[in-house]
Amino acid sequence: MSPASSLFSVAGKNVLVTGGSRGIGFMIAKGYALAGANVLLTSRDGKACSEAASEINCQYVAANVSTREGCKDLAQEVSRVFNGKLHVLVNNVSSFVLVCLYRSTCFFVVANVAGLWHTVSASTNFVETYMYT
Repeated sequence: MSPASSLFSVAGKNVLVTGGSRGIGFMIAKGYALAGANVLLTSRDGKACSEAASEINCQYVAANVSTREGCKDLAQEVSRVFNGKLHVLVNNVSSFVLVCLYRSTCFFVVANVAGLWHTVSASTNFVETYMYT
């Protein structure tokens, strides 16, 4: 294996992909799984998680990361599944709220920034860090 290949290899690494049951999240989870990573995907829909996980042969957990409590519960499950070691966290979750202002002027607001922050915060206790020299 070349130095670059080993530097960027994810074989055997523990990866959490939020929003991993469909779309871009599913493609990301599949890519990691095909590269040999131990993947745990999550979304709010348990059935969608189960179907996606069986298709790419990985683990899953249904979780709602739009709340602080949901993020803490997910972090505890990730720690249990991966024996306290997480190498990669892919925050691929989003939800939108339609906000309507003056009469019919409406726009979408990303409402899940807090979920992203809480997931990262809850996971930092067991995310492995590396120093490459």
